[in-house]
Amino acid sequence: MRDILPVVVDGLWRQGAKNLAVSLVSAEGQPLPAWTPGAHIDLHLPCGLIRQYSLTGSPAERDRYLLCIARESQSRGGSRYIHDTLRRDSH
Repeated sequence: MRDILPVVVDGLWRQGAKNLAVSLVSAEGQPLPAWTPGAHIDLHLPCGLIRQYSLTGSPAERDRYLLCIARESQSRGGSRYIHDTLRRDSH
């Protein structure tokens, strides 16, 4: 089992009609673990759901993880929660 890293939402912005970019930073101010293209994370949402999302952006940027999350019309709750409820400074 991998460690759960506490992160904070540092920013949210629209990427087209259905996508939301999410910037996550370490809640402890530490660099985040290195990653390679194609990597994903398990995102533990405050509502109790756990969803997997691909990391985007540059792997050299260790101060934040960037996600781009499409709003799914048949969402089981993850993308809907992120688009409707998640806000800057959410843990």
